Amino acid sequence: MLSNQRSIYKRARYSQFGLSMWIDATAVDNIQRDANQKISLVEDRSQYIRHLSQPTLANRPTFVASGINSLPCIRFNGIDQFLLMSDQTLSWLTASSFTIFYVATKTAQTSNSFVLGGQSAGTRANLASGYLAANTHRIIFGGDDASTIVPLKTPGQPELYAISFSATTLERVVRRNGKVVGLGSSAGSLAGMTGQAIGRYLTSYGQFDLGEMIIYNRTLSDYETGQVERDLISKWTIS
Repeated sequence: MLSNQRSIYKRARYSQFGLSMWIDATAVDNIQRDANQKISLVEDRSQYIRHLSQPTLANRPTFVASGINSLPCIRFNGIDQFLLMSDQTLSWLTASSFTIFYVATKTAQTSNSFVLGGQSAGTRANLASGYLAANTHRIIFGGDDASTIVPLKTPGQPELYAISFSATTLERVVRRNGKVVGLGSSAGSLAGMTGQAIGRYLTSYGQFDLGEMIIYNRTLSDYETGQVERDLISKWTIS
């Protein structure tokens, strides 16, 4: 059992309605790994069993028992490591509103370090999120993208990103550590994605530690978003 009580958070503190995927590195029994801590499977904690997997040994990220402020994390090297989503088309987000939260450390790379991404080059056929440059975050819909200038952080510091999209209004909102840093619109909803993964976008690989990722298939209210953010900021000691 982990001695750090911050790892024992109960998700009943905010809405479960629309919770479509939940990856949590502190749920260590949900992570299958070998003697070298190379990860082959990360189990989804939502009811939908949307696990992450990597069958190829050379492409497996590493489990680190004390990675983000003494809590476990999944470490990606920025060279060739990634985890495939069980549904690489993200069919459950096609034409849908969504809200994505993820806790990850600031990348040590200066460009093209994405936490989430796919392989398609089609318009609105690739959902990606991460750092385009050291001070530029980008949410990618595949040719219908939005960049946000963000304050520089020391590489290795944990951050919380919250990204929401409304299929009704087409509004996109990017929040960083509990504050809005980007606001804009899309020309349409996502459709027809392929090759969706954590740690890879097209031919680029992200260099970061992942603590937690939560995806809803709806746009959360401001109150609900604040609940999740407060929980994750407290749990992962994000400043």
